[in-house]
Amino acid sequence: MKKGILLLTILALLPVRAMAAKPLEGYVSPSPYRVISTITADTPGQGEFAVEFSIEQSGSPDFYRYQTRVSKGIWDNLELGVNIPYYDGDHSSLEDVTFGAKHRVLDESRHMFSCAYLISMSMPMREDVNSTQGAAGTGLILSKRVGPVRGHFNFFYKEQFDEEVDDEWRSGLGFEFSASRGLKILAEIYTMKPKDSEEDKYFSEARFAYRFEDEDVLYSMVGVGIGLTEESSDYRFFASVSMLFNQQEFSYHDEGR
Repeated sequence: MKKGILLLTILALLPVRAMAAKPLEGYVSPSPYRVISTITADTPGQGEFAVEFSIEQSGSPDFYRYQTRVSKGIWDNLELGVNIPYYDGDHSSLEDVTFGAKHRVLDESRHMFSCAYLISMSMPMREDVNSTQGAAGTGLILSKRVGPVRGHFNFFYKEQFDEEVDDEWRSGLGFEFSASRGLKILAEIYTMKPKDSEEDKYFSEARFAYRFEDEDVLYSMVGVGIGLTEESSDYRFFASVSMLFNQQEFSYHDEGR
């Protein structure tokens, strides 16, 4: 966790020449229920909470994005959550807040992947260049473990409420490798057709990260992204710290008062 907090601090102090924001990925579960931007079919257990704070620094174009992600396990296979992003650049402000519901309909078995679907709703916080008129989305999530590697595939479609803006699609193929106890190596290819891009242009990045896990309670991640297309940032650094809680812990605190 100390490594994650240290990188969050370093990234926040680096100088940035602000330019136009790059597209968000929509609703993303907090760690450990995601690779980087590719999410898993896993959900918090019933009554469990996951809270995450993250920062990313993009280069060419240059900007910061800070995010708070919160999710709760309603059932063992149903997650409700919210993402609150803040863009720090030439027009610094909150971006669209996204609410998501992830429901796992098929559990993983020896010969079968786990499968979940996602429904999301984005709400504008203010009228400026960093916000839209809102959007609604849905998508498919598949997860499967083979030996020490677990793979995940996402495909999502988002319809913009503004009829003059194109709809979006995004896909992710991510992998988690258990390198040792408490350490996972993460890799993914993330692709997106943003709402403001030309017909034949899309955003694509290769992303790599380390995730440090402390007793299944604290998770810290550090990583880098490399642009694969002209629409993408040349590079991207990111870090996050997340924590898991359950309702029993809150109940104990209340009883102790």
